[in-house]
Amino acid sequence: MKWAILFFVLAFPLRAQVLVPQVGASDLYGSQTEGGGATLYLPNGNTIYGSAGIVGGHFVGGLLYNFKYQDFIVHAGSQQFGVGFAGIGEGLSLVGVSVEKKRKNWSVDLFVGSLSNSFSTPFMLTASPQAQIGGGVFATYKFKNIKLASLESVENNKMTAAEGLDFTYHRTFQANVSGGILEGATLFQASAAYQPVPWINLNLNHSDYILPFKATSNSGGLGATVGRFTANVSLNEAVSNGVTTTGEGVSGSVKAGIVTEQVGVYKSQGALNRTLINSNTSEKISRFIFTETVSDSGGHKSFQLSGAYHNNRMSVAVNRSVTFLVDGEGFANTTSVSVSLMKLPHDTSLTFQTITTPFHQTLYSTSSNSYVPIGNGTMPGQTHRAVNGKFEIEGVCLDGDKKPLYGCAIEVGKGAIAFSDHSGKWSVREKSKTSQPLLVLPLVFAAPGNYRVVDAPHEVRPGETVTIVVSRD
Repeated sequence: MKWAILFFVLAFPLRAQVLVPQVGASDLYGSQTEGGGATLYLPNGNTIYGSAGIVGGHFVGGLLYNFKYQDFIVHAGSQQFGVGFAGIGEGLSLVGVSVEKKRKNWSVDLFVGSLSNSFSTPFMLTASPQAQIGGGVFATYKFKNIKLASLESVENNKMTAAEGLDFTYHRTFQANVSGGILEGATLFQASAAYQPVPWINLNLNHSDYILPFKATSNSGGLGATVGRFTANVSLNEAVSNGVTTTGEGVSGSVKAGIVTEQVGVYKSQGALNRTLINSNTSEKISRFIFTETVSDSGGHKSFQLSGAYHNNRMSVAVNRSVTFLVDGEGFANTTSVSVSLMKLPHDTSLTFQTITTPFHQTLYSTSSNSYVPIGNGTMPGQTHRAVNGKFEIEGVCLDGDKKPLYGCAIEVGKGAIAFSDHSGKWSVREKSKTSQPLLVLPLVFAAPGNYRVVDAPHEVRPGETVTIVVSRD
């Protein structure tokens, strides 16, 4: 990894402005993985990304060059395409060339090359090219409150086809649907959320899984909040390995001052019949949250302590939750751990987390990334391509949970590019006080991954504070 970063530094010492290296390790993606990548941001708005690592004992690597040619965006190297909304969807990987054309409401991406086996993490994106050559088209279209996406490809007479739709109505109803054929398997996934009044929420979800084995999950929930009181009801069904598991859950909570008390009863039937009773007591004191959990599962009682601490430099959390598993076990207590250290030297951040999958696998991921200015480079949160103007345009970039997201790439006017800092803030300076076009650039975000824009204006005026919301699929 260090040789790849050294190559970038030596090859582009005068042109580069910002180098963003990432390293990490994880078993979250099916195999034990160690490696990293580095993104090189050039002053003309182009980027180069390279990565290398060990996956399941095998060396893998990837290289991607993004640049503009006239009115087109060209991507050469290891890349990914996907159709998905709200974290569900289908996709494929390519080692080759793609040419993208964007307009205000639509985009079309034509690609050709080897449709490959890829490996993607927050800190590394690699691809292993295959012998067969294929190609296809990836298109998106937005009309008012409807978003459409389509992915079609052909390789060695094998076709991948996926379609997606996202519909939002007055912020009270949202539906996401995606489906298609991937690796010979038919997939269909959908979710819907309805909020008829501010204090009631209804949600439905259907998901198909392929790995580690084929499974299907259906769920629905109803939640209500009135003052200090909340109540939730959920219904679940999962089919895996020929076994059907059902579950029902009822929970409620009340908040009194710094204390929140929650009680839930969860019953599942299938390969294992289980009734789980949980009682959580949480106390929030300044930046600390302490939680005591008492559980009763089939007469077996247990007691656990967990908690969290947050400030603008670090975040530590140990959480206990009840999860409906699709592997036949039904409801079960799960524990997750997350640690984040931010604002270290060179704007470095460190993260560690454990995750329990729907198949009752507890996996981990740890990663680190930094921002290293090179030559006349600037740090994220400042203008990437300098514009010597007296009119400032600023904003904040948030993730799907409305938390600050650093490394967002925003283009304002005629080529001024800014990156958000750890507080999600960014700014540029323009020579004119008139409205300027604004474009979010998910393909050149600091962290490799598939990002989509949830909410962003198309124009902005100096003196305004812009809020941009994106999510990672």
